[in-house]
Amino acid sequence: NSPMDEPMDLSNQYKKKLLLHCECGLPPYLSPHLLSQYFPPDNKVVRNHLVFGIEVRDSCIVPEYNDRSRKKTTERKRRRIEETNNCGGETGESPSGDGRLEKQGVQLSKSNKPTGYKFVGRPASKHLCVPSGYETMVCPTFDLLDSDQSKVPVQGTSSEVALSTPNGFQKLSSNCLFDVVDGLEISNSVSLYDQVLCPGKRNKKSVDRTVCWLKTTSAHWENYPKVHWWAAVVGGEDRPLRDECLNQVLEQNCVHGLALVGVHHIKSRKHRKDLMSGLVGKSSKTMPKALLVAEDVSQILDAIQSGISVVGTSLPTVLARKSMALTLDLSDWGEKTSTELGDDSRKDRKGRPLSTGCIKLDDEIFAR
Repeated sequence: NSPMDEPMDLSNQYKKKLLLHCECGLPPYLSPHLLSQYFPPDNKVVRNHLVFGIEVRDSCIVPEYNDRSRKKTTERKRRRIEETNNCGGETGESPSGDGRLEKQGVQLSKSNKPTGYKFVGRPASKHLCVPSGYETMVCPTFDLLDSDQSKVPVQGTSSEVALSTPNGFQKLSSNCLFDVVDGLEISNSVSLYDQVLCPGKRNKKSVDRTVCWLKTTSAHWENYPKVHWWAAVVGGEDRPLRDECLNQVLEQNCVHGLALVGVHHIKSRKHRKDLMSGLVGKSSKTMPKALLVAEDVSQILDAIQSGISVVGTSLPTVLARKSMALTLDLSDWGEKTSTELGDDSRKDRKGRPLSTGCIKLDDEIFAR
């Protein structure tokens, strides 16, 4: 069955889910074989708590080709093409009327250089490396500011926004996002949004654009009834502006959930927690909420404590690229506090297993 036949249910508030950021449609460091081996989709924990996030900006960008090259063809190249067309019968190729070659039923262009790039949605189960059976969510980008490595200000108009892709900046409109999500056959998607850090008129304009694009989504919602749209809530550090954005997006009938954007850019932890708790409290308890980006463990825990049901992060990838891992050291765990134990006792306890039958992790065979 197609993934669109059974929409994913992310609204259960008792199931906290981790939205793992994928890169180019692939969970980093996890091939399909490793996924099925260590994170099988039929596992209860994986099924209830893991969601793969697909970015449109790097997973759905494809090259465009024109039938003819725009560059002027030199006389030598033109003569070579004519000679190839004349001897097409001997090589199995036949000339076509518009100057292209046909070989085994496939039309070949004179130039194989792309003339541009565009966003196209193709079935994720066939064209992306995420195997079937896993929950997925589509997002234009997890963060407009994080994805722009050149630190160029986010560029957008009233109808589209420029995303930083592996092939440069490409514009994405709400209508194009409809087609991409429909082609991916994924039932959950975050709406198109604009985002800035600076306060003032530009921040207010980003909210107006986000709400305007959501209204366009709501107007065409009947054409995409199987897609659950998550409304992006923007506004930077301006709490009243965030509240205004929230009130306007809740008026749209296509909203299935809320997606908080750019909260990790707020430096004050208390401000982040107050903002998340306030937005969660002003919306319906049955409506799921998502935080698109959490940079560390404390932000993940703060989001869960605030009532966020889906927390997005790329922390496993960041730690892996730094050759780091999160560990829990229980070697000194017991009734006595660490101050009551001397240095010698801690050193002696370090190499011993916690209980009889456990392996010793400091053995040479486990050094790797």
